[in-house]
Amino acid sequence: MSQDLARLRVWITRPAEAALASCEAWMARGARCTSVPLVERTPVAVPADTARELADLSAQSPVLLFTSAAAVEFWRAGLQSHPNLAASLGRADCAVVGDTTAAAAERLGHVVRFRSPLATAHALGQNLPVELMSRPLVWPTSEQAGSGLTTGLADRPSADPVAVCKVVVYQTLSVDALPALATTALADRQVDLVALYSPSAVAAWRTLGDANIPVAVLGPATRHAALSAGLSVVAEANPPSEPALLQAVARWHAA
Repeated sequence: MSQDLARLRVWITRPAEAALASCEAWMARGARCTSVPLVERTPVAVPADTARELADLSAQSPVLLFTSAAAVEFWRAGLQSHPNLAASLGRADCAVVGDTTAAAAERLGHVVRFRSPLATAHALGQNLPVELMSRPLVWPTSEQAGSGLTTGLADRPSADPVAVCKVVVYQTLSVDALPALATTALADRQVDLVALYSPSAVAAWRTLGDANIPVAVLGPATRHAALSAGLSVVAEANPPSEPALLQAVARWHAA
């Protein structure tokens, strides 16, 4: 594999449980990679009224809309306190954003009926097949989720109103402080690039980090947040995926 990121000192700011795979991908290209999580994910219990609504929908063969691998994992965890729902929805059909989300869903026994041609929530909503639209739609997601999915559904050519049962299964929280080693490295300017994967990570970096260090971002929502925060965006993943992010950074690094 090309070593086109050789000697580039990069901080990966994804949650700790997701950072390992990212670091491996960057190091395979020669980067000197450090995991510095800026956000952490915590589960949110499915409330009783939502559980009752899901129980009613379960008899109608609903389709789950997964916009991230984290949503897949936290959806399964959230159903554990509702055994009847776990039995009826734990392996329900789904439509997903991206290969990573598809792999997570299939690993847990879901049948992926549709994979968005573009790795964005908006594209998932806008391109959802008509045959899936005729079934109830359930969207397990984070408390901080944007409106991309619902906007995509509203932007469909039919323009018919679409009801989606949104189920918050996790939340993303900013860390309170950088690790001590990261604080020292930052003071000594031992980092060349910071990879930011979400608007939440942007907000945390703006508070805890150094706005003068270049950043690479995953997708338009994160780019918008970074530019609004006054950060120097030198690379953007388009489409928003790890391979595309690596390619964008490689082009910047070679310039």
